[in-house]
Amino acid sequence: MKVYSVMIGQISEKELPADGYRNTWKPLLLIVLLAIVLRVCWIVRQTAVIENEGAEYAQIAQNLVAGKGYVGLWNVPEVMFPPLYPILIAAFSLATRDFDLAARLVSLTIGTCLVLPVFFIALRMYGRRVAFISASMIAFHPLLIALSGSVYSEVVFLTVLMGGVYWGTESLRLEKATKVRNSILCGMCLGLAYLTRPEGIALPVLVCVAIILVALFEQKGPKTAAVACLLVLTSFAVVATPYVAFLSYHTGRFRVEGKSDIVFSITQRMNSGMNYLEATHGISRDLTDEGPGLKEGVFLTGTSHPESLRDSIRYALEATKRNISPLYNTVFNGRPFGSPILIGLVIVGLFREAWSRQRLIQEGFLLLVLCFFVALVLQVHGLQFRYAFPVLPFLILWAAKGMEELSKWVKTTTISAGFGSLGGAKRIENAVRWALGIAVLALAVAGTRDVGEFEQANPRHLSVKQAGLWLRGYAPGPKRIMDLGAVIPYYASGSLVDLPYTDSATALRYVARKKPDFIVLNGQWSVQARPYLAEWIENGIPDPRAKLVWHTGDKLEEKVAIYRWTPSKD
Repeated sequence: MKVYSVMIGQISEKELPADGYRNTWKPLLLIVLLAIVLRVCWIVRQTAVIENEGAEYAQIAQNLVAGKGYVGLWNVPEVMFPPLYPILIAAFSLATRDFDLAARLVSLTIGTCLVLPVFFIALRMYGRRVAFISASMIAFHPLLIALSGSVYSEVVFLTVLMGGVYWGTESLRLEKATKVRNSILCGMCLGLAYLTRPEGIALPVLVCVAIILVALFEQKGPKTAAVACLLVLTSFAVVATPYVAFLSYHTGRFRVEGKSDIVFSITQRMNSGMNYLEATHGISRDLTDEGPGLKEGVFLTGTSHPESLRDSIRYALEATKRNISPLYNTVFNGRPFGSPILIGLVIVGLFREAWSRQRLIQEGFLLLVLCFFVALVLQVHGLQFRYAFPVLPFLILWAAKGMEELSKWVKTTTISAGFGSLGGAKRIENAVRWALGIAVLALAVAGTRDVGEFEQANPRHLSVKQAGLWLRGYAPGPKRIMDLGAVIPYYASGSLVDLPYTDSATALRYVARKKPDFIVLNGQWSVQARPYLAEWIENGIPDPRAKLVWHTGDKLEEKVAIYRWTPSKD
């Protein structure tokens, strides 16, 4: 019996027997339901405050619903954050009437759906058992549970990315009966990935390169490859073109993303010897905004790219040198991933069996996409843990194959060595498979607790939300709030002005020039974020124009204080 589905395409009779539909969908549905339960539990127990980046996405969604356009907390058209995630939040908010809840529900829904493309990639490449192992690892992995409860765009990106990868592997088959549908769906998924993270712009090119290489390898006609590439690129363009038009209109030049200029500027400053905070938020002695994070119109005006190929190469090498060791530790030694056990299983899954011609094509495509993300992460200005998230689904696929191969090896060895009967060997095989999965997840449980990206939403930071809500009631209407992050301005319904990275005296002169309505000092994020922050939190802002109007917390790392700034009349 052949089963046809928008999600799974065509699966052969060998993979699905006569009762395959029932035997496949029932356990898969159970895995999905368990994934939902675990994610809901995380949201209820571990989240109380929106994350810093999530505040910008939620504010964009709020402005969209209010008819103010695609505008965030800086009160300018937002061209650095792509639109799919805030559009989804806006859509969900029509039902919830609460943008925090809407954002969590988007992440919960889309994050849970990651189980499906990973399952079907594994089903196509490795068979049913590995597919169920992969789906279970996605559903139960603590890092992905936490990500599905957070307000980060990566949660949407991973799901649509792996959807694109699935349809990409299907497109590589270059079969006339299915190539149109496969290629169109691949392009559409990758278009949605681009609308979630700007790096998605390169993915259809990777797919087309893979299609051309496979056509040459399989000696298919050039027309077959050309048609498949054209379908991928056209469907991608249909999804992506409105956003490209938006970017180009608001920047005054053709643009496909609005982030690379600011990333290059920050990296260039870090390569000159600055730390990340100074490179992002530093000012000159004459109060000029030098760090791109301070320039309220930076996303519209942009900065310069490398002037020559030599500059580009030097830039790339310096960034790679800075990031390669942290990335290695994150992937190969990072407990949140489940490494090093996970990496050991990946090696077994990839190389225990010889690759057939078909597997060579499929594994080569996955490795091509993975290498792209590794190369991309190596070029960032400062490696944050979540930048490595796109690597994890690929590792889980191969680790699931490794669990299967290792457990089969144990079973075969048990029988060959005469240590047990066939039934006993099968029980040992299952025990090994379970033990390996539990070992990976146990490491990940311990490691995920230390991931800073998820700490921001922890209930212990509820006073940050309370501060924002208090300020919204204290001073209704528009207001300029000088702060380290976006959370309190979001809850207070204000616009954000960033505190500069400099000394105390220069910071006060900068505040006087910017003329904010309020200044927020938040020790809960990091008292080291600005050189003067600990002193100001402990002793107050040393300027009579700053009047304390709200505060909470006793210890330095727990304090949140709000000051009203009254500019001098002269």
